[in-house]
Amino acid sequence: MASVSPATVSNVMNGRRPDDDEIAQRVKKAAEVLGYSPTRAAANLRSGKVPIVAALVPEIDNPFFSSIVGNIEALAGENGYELIVASSSEDETTEASRLKAMLAWQPAGLFVIPTHDDFLSRKLVEESEVPYVVIDRMASTLFADVVSVDNRAAGRLAADHLLDVGCQNILIAASSLSIHNMTERCAGAQEIAWARGLRQDQVRIVEAGSCHPDATEVLSQYLSSDKRPDAILAMTNKLTLSAVSAIIANEVAIPRDLALVGFDDYEWMSARKTPITAVSQPIVQIVEAAWRQLSQRIEGDEGMPIPVTFECGLHERASTLGFRPTDIVDSKRSVNSDIRGSPDE
Repeated sequence: MASVSPATVSNVMNGRRPDDDEIAQRVKKAAEVLGYSPTRAAANLRSGKVPIVAALVPEIDNPFFSSIVGNIEALAGENGYELIVASSSEDETTEASRLKAMLAWQPAGLFVIPTHDDFLSRKLVEESEVPYVVIDRMASTLFADVVSVDNRAAGRLAADHLLDVGCQNILIAASSLSIHNMTERCAGAQEIAWARGLRQDQVRIVEAGSCHPDATEVLSQYLSSDKRPDAILAMTNKLTLSAVSAIIANEVAIPRDLALVGFDDYEWMSARKTPITAVSQPIVQIVEAAWRQLSQRIEGDEGMPIPVTFECGLHERASTLGFRPTDIVDSKRSVNSDIRGSPDE
């Protein structure tokens, strides 16, 4: 229709104008009539770049990690890429095996949430020269582009709220203290609690793991003990679910007997009869920032690694807002008893 070669059409549609402006106008008019628009994937194939990005996460069935993958998938589609996804199952050997398989596809770039902070398998990625961005988990010694949240501030935010509603015996449920973001969350919670006058024995940390039944059993032991906490701060979404299961099993009333703060604010937390107060991570912004960084690396940016950190939010709900401190409840009972008189009178 435009009476030009395919190469000329490609140059015009990809922004490389020919010497003759009249030819460029004919090509664009023909493309408009035919409803044609160039695709990035096709351009990548012609240029030798494979239009694939990869994402490796610790667990596919964890709602936080699956939300990360879902948002990456959406951005990949918008930018002409296909996405391949794998899980390391929280195992370093599996992580290395999955990375080798993914790198065999020669992806344009890689998103990774490592099994451990040191990310030993990163040597495989660096030897392949595939650009990569680390999300969520990182160590201070990791020399790479990292997108995460301020985990210490998130821990402070949650514990500060529990103290505001009157909690004085807080149990912090962590998955694994070998993971940097987990230790940061716990440290932040401890710092604010101690700064506001709680003793060390009033802020306990339990390493409950990430297996739901096992974590439920661990938390149940605390709820059935003589030193039952008056608050649980669960540091992951899976531990939040385990806390709810333990609370139900031990017939503890929320928030009358115990306040609960969860992590990662998912729909089920607000859909309960007693909605759960939860720390929320800005997942959309995290993935958008990671995509921008990876895109720059794919395009050849060889600058210094860039750390990007976001703040978390707190959604206050009935699981904490209705909590009544024990000393206040006991005081009211004492007053009421004095007014009514003893049953023996």
